[in-house]
Amino acid sequence: MAALTGAVARGDYLSAAYQGRNLHREWNNRGVAEMALPVMRSLLPHLDGPAHLEARAWVLLTAEALALYSGVPPVGDAVAAARATNDEFLLICALYIRAYGTQQRGGPAHRALMAEMYDGAVRTGRPAPLALTLRSRASVALFQGDGPAACADLERGLDLIRRLGPTFIQADLHLLMGQVHALQGALDAAEQCLRSALHLFTLLGFRPEASTCLSSLALVSLLRTGAEALGAVQAAQAWCEQADATFSAQARFAVRDNVNAQGFVFSAAGRLPEAQACFERDVLAARSYGNRQGELMARLGLGRLALQRREWTLASSILSAVICDADAVNGHVPVRWLALAGLTQAHQRLGEKEAARASWTAARQAGQGLGAVLPRVVVGPVLNTAAAGG
Repeated sequence: MAALTGAVARGDYLSAAYQGRNLHREWNNRGVAEMALPVMRSLLPHLDGPAHLEARAWVLLTAEALALYSGVPPVGDAVAAARATNDEFLLICALYIRAYGTQQRGGPAHRALMAEMYDGAVRTGRPAPLALTLRSRASVALFQGDGPAACADLERGLDLIRRLGPTFIQADLHLLMGQVHALQGALDAAEQCLRSALHLFTLLGFRPEASTCLSSLALVSLLRTGAEALGAVQAAQAWCEQADATFSAQARFAVRDNVNAQGFVFSAAGRLPEAQACFERDVLAARSYGNRQGELMARLGLGRLALQRREWTLASSILSAVICDADAVNGHVPVRWLALAGLTQAHQRLGEKEAARASWTAARQAGQGLGAVLPRVVVGPVLNTAAAGG
């Protein structure tokens, strides 16, 4: 920010455009976004004409990314400006931001953006743009319920990017792959990927993303069963404390799709009042940053707490609302899957056998698409329901 504002103060708007270009990497930090957005917009009147096509496109791209996380409409059309430069990499970056902004709505417009982004990445012949595109595509596939497709894109992306040395993209690929492995019950592979991501993010100085890895490692610890479960809660708590020391728990919700593990750790330890307070804070923090994944997971945590307290009607209400919102947002199948499993238990305890069978069937279908394995803490009550339903 200092270099950007300094260039603006000197009236060196072209240099400012390129100083600001790197800010698009921090678009999901709302504090940076809200400070930098008016500065980037102020450059646009000074970058008219064919001599400044590329600089103007970068300013519009950065401004669109910052606007997205500031919750305000963008100024201008970054994708059109990038197309006018005939710079494939610049266009891929613009398409990436636009596609992320439309991901939750889904539909033909989003699919067209992703297809154009992929085609452009292939044309560059460069591993980094293609790996970035594959990571984005994998995220969409996972949240829309296709675990095998997500795995295939992540494996291909990692194979492409390894030759380039430590990069943000490589770390991000490892992070998402670890989360996929955790969903699918491959906990050792999940931990290995998350540790790799943590190492790279730490090495490169990305503290918020490093803290996200630590939160994910805490959740993986809670999934351990049998002899491995001994000390799992203590291990998860240690990961949470390290995550908080790395970056503020509430500020982490500014990072894409981040989930705070602390409430789930309190819940597993039987510290239900602390878990309740933590989940309630997380709902508000995630909502303030527009982090739908984080908000839905915190609300899922509140539903699970109601199950622990045997408050079946409250649990049914909370989990039904989570499912409804996950369905309304195109791309939250993992949350929907977990909520359906919990709702099955609530229906069963309320004596609602037909509803229990319906939610269990829907949960199984979602899990099959993800290639996912329900955590043991969920499986026991749910299998009782399945048996009762014949």
